[in-house]
Amino acid sequence: MMKTFSVVVISLCLLHNLITQASSEVQLDEDEQSCVVATEISEDIVVEAKETNTVFADDPKYKEFLACLWKRTGYQNEDGQINWENIGEVLKKDYAEAVVKEIIQKCDKIEGKTDGDEVALVLECLDSHAPSHHHVSGFFGGSGY
Repeated sequence: MMKTFSVVVISLCLLHNLITQASSEVQLDEDEQSCVVATEISEDIVVEAKETNTVFADDPKYKEFLACLWKRTGYQNEDGQINWENIGEVLKKDYAEAVVKEIIQKCDKIEGKTDGDEVALVLECLDSHAPSHHHVSGFFGGSGY
């Protein structure tokens, strides 16, 4: 009886460790953590966005987080202007220069009401015009795709 109980306890501990590891696969880097703190957004929302490659365009806190992150990583200037040169460099990792220019031309006229709106709209545009490549988490932490 004691042997069976020990096996059950050990099995439950192993299962708990596996579940904990699986749920914490997505890690936030230093820039992301700083923006979570600065914007007071729930870390769970940011992790969910990364896990599901989702832009929560209806969430003002999430858009504020995106603007913070893009400014820290050089995709958006402090004045709110998108840094298309840096975005182009990321896209060039998977697309020919002519294709990158075409994608950027389709998205570079976007203007949001706030810096966060603009980032969310740009991400949605990139997703629309470069669907085989773009994913939201690619523009997290300055890592590029």
